[in-house]
Amino acid sequence: MNKIFERLREKCPDLPDFFPHIFRHCWNDRFSDLMDKNKISEASEQKMRSALMGWAQTSGTAATYTRRHVRRKASAASLQMQGDMISGEKN
Repeated sequence: MNKIFERLREKCPDLPDFFPHIFRHCWNDRFSDLMDKNKISEASEQKMRSALMGWAQTSGTAATYTRRHVRRKASAASLQMQGDMISGEKN
């Protein structure tokens, strides 16, 4: 995959400098959003993620991406709460 990107950069020098690994992060973020939308449990999400990405169920790699998603959601919730406090809303 890296060779494909190297070749693309040779042919398209204005192509932004990114690597195939970034697609793993994008895919996992979108997968987490879909799992949230469908109200899939964290345990099921991790099993499905491992299966789809080709990771061993016991590797713990799926948990890394799940934690990343949880941190992102927690940060968004915190920012919303701060904004609500500033604007005087109560929840």
